[in-house]
Amino acid sequence: MRRSFGQAFLAISSTAYLMLGVSALTALATAPAWGVALTTDLAATWPALVLAAPLAGPALYAAFACFSDHAQGGLKVFGVYARAWPVGLRRAGPFGLAASALGAVIAVDAFAAARAGAGTPALPALAALAVVGAVVAATFLTAVAAAQEFGSVRRRDLAKAALYCSVRRGGWSLFTLAALALWLAALTRGAVWALAVALGPALYLAWSNSRHVLAPLRAWLGEPRDGSAARRRSSADRPADAADAAAAAPAVPRVPIPAAAPPTAARVPAATTIRRGVAP
Repeated sequence: MRRSFGQAFLAISSTAYLMLGVSALTALATAPAWGVALTTDLAATWPALVLAAPLAGPALYAAFACFSDHAQGGLKVFGVYARAWPVGLRRAGPFGLAASALGAVIAVDAFAAARAGAGTPALPALAALAVVGAVVAATFLTAVAAAQEFGSVRRRDLAKAALYCSVRRGGWSLFTLAALALWLAALTRGAVWALAVALGPALYLAWSNSRHVLAPLRAWLGEPRDGSAARRRSSADRPADAADAAAAAPAVPRVPIPAAAPPTAARVPAATTIRRGVAP
């Protein structure tokens, strides 16, 4: 009974530590974007927000690396985040740049459509832009999760696979976007706890749903459903190359195999030899 209680307490405390640590580290890594979004008028400072938004790429990559490490039994949040962030800057930084640029274009077009056609004529254009924006956001989240899980796949292939998987499994993508929209709504209403406490659970939900979205890619690559082999090859961890694996493998002694003796023909004694034409 005490052992089960201790295990339950350890699981709960490690999960709470994970969520709070990821919330604090991600908020710190994206502090310029939050500072512009929450303390200024976005109608005048939206270019600064566009410039700061790409920081979300490596920050999400590091957060997903922490979740992946915790799923394998790891308890080091700050160390994993600090090691994964530079890798995410290289692997997921281009995804953040592309998503920020597309998001800025969509926002400007939506603002222009809303001002040009007041009322019903602007609804189709706004609906189309909303769909495109949802696809861009879902593809961005899925691409970052794929970059963290499949460390050996090229970014271009990951972007194509993320777009395909996000559209194919649109239900999971819409659920993730709806949860993040609720979190943003709570944040814009001045709820500080949404940034300090609820950011970690919201990102964990996004990571978990993105893993479900990536199931077709995982099956195509021949990986197990839990993605353990892919996480072991993740760039956040240190993969062992062929030389290290060969050096770490135990040496197997070679036992010489004696050469087999050549077969010899059976010899018949001379006394029993019978000549043709000679009577015994």
